[in-house]
Amino acid sequence: MAAGALKSLLFDRGITNIRVQSGGVGWAVGSRATDNAIKAAAASGVDISSHRSRSIGEEDLEWADVVLTMTAFHWYAVTDMTDKDRVWTLTGFPDEAMGPDIDDPIGGSLEVYQQTYQEIERELIRLVPVLEEMAQARSSA
Repeated sequence: MAAGALKSLLFDRGITNIRVQSGGVGWAVGSRATDNAIKAAAASGVDISSHRSRSIGEEDLEWADVVLTMTAFHWYAVTDMTDKDRVWTLTGFPDEAMGPDIDDPIGGSLEVYQQTYQEIERELIRLVPVLEEMAQARSSA
């Protein structure tokens, strides 16, 4: 849900110089988003119906300037593969490496997914200007 939400927020703002990719640290590769995830995102006008899960690997991390995770567990798993200075939890970025976890709604009701989507979206709205500033600085360097 987070990657779809971020892509949508960037598109809505006309930001085209930020690449977004989704990867997991323990989910079945190739699984589609759950029906409740698709519905929760759709309620905000975001279509994630074509999403398929994939595992994150070291090659994915080579190009990333920023890696955002949902939980401390994910943060530790990713920092085993790359420099810690490029990895934050979504709620910690950009000031703290780890903020509070965003709970995985898997198996929850549609309401749980909607609450999680809204939490993710609030965090993304907060950080999009920071990401945009970072991308502009990178482009002009």
